[in-house]
Amino acid sequence: MRRSILPVLLLLAGAMGCFAKNYTVPYTTQTITLDGVANEAAWGAASVGGGDFVAHDSGVPGSLSTQQTTFKALWDDTNLYIYVETQDASPVFDVNLTTNNQTLSFSKDDFEFFLDPISSRNSEPNPTHKYQLVIFPQTDATGQMSNPPTAFKWVAAGNTEFPFPPTSWPSGVNIQVAMVPVSSPAGYAAELAIPWSVFDVVLVNTEPFNLPPANGDTWSVQVCRLHDSGNNTAASKWNPTSTGGFRTKPWGLWTFTGKPAPTSARDWQVLE
Repeated sequence: MRRSILPVLLLLAGAMGCFAKNYTVPYTTQTITLDGVANEAAWGAASVGGGDFVAHDSGVPGSLSTQQTTFKALWDDTNLYIYVETQDASPVFDVNLTTNNQTLSFSKDDFEFFLDPISSRNSEPNPTHKYQLVIFPQTDATGQMSNPPTAFKWVAAGNTEFPFPPTSWPSGVNIQVAMVPVSSPAGYAAELAIPWSVFDVVLVNTEPFNLPPANGDTWSVQVCRLHDSGNNTAASKWNPTSTGGFRTKPWGLWTFTGKPAPTSARDWQVLE
């Protein structure tokens, strides 16, 4: 009897947001080309996260299992790299998107990320201390991609819930992003390079942390997908929380690993 109950309890705990999912971000020494296609060998070495996104409001899978979202992440001394892909045969984005940080309706399709470099704050009751990043493609008057992989980002950061966003992310314009349609299964994907140097908003960085990260450092992260829906019933997120939408913590945890230890410099003349 106990064996049959345990999986149910774990499922309920996940739906209620009682734990945080975990993802390991491996270090890479390879060059990543930002073209929206994760075809470098480095991406092949990164594990796939997601595939089990839950509903935006309820925190349970619901009908989302047929149009799932997955992601991968890598890092080096300069950037955090993210690749995210979703299944959607008929995406509809906001119309006439042509610049970074453009006004969005937040009711059409996009990818959204929430990041907190200090994971000890992951139990906060409100979504304070956050960087928010929304990825959207260049679009035409019908809300379709018009010039892939050209894409843009909307950025916000701050340490309070309202007003939202409390401040802009000043260096967020340095983030590089590409976005392309995907044919099999039908959907779209985005590839990002986020320089460590952009994490400079004082309202978020209230405690010291490593930039770039050190091996073993953990950030709290939420990966989200907004879908064309006026009431967010088709929006989804990686880490389950029962209420409050995307910004509600806890988010998932990303742990940075794999950076080679520095080698000790030796004077070759001493060995002669």
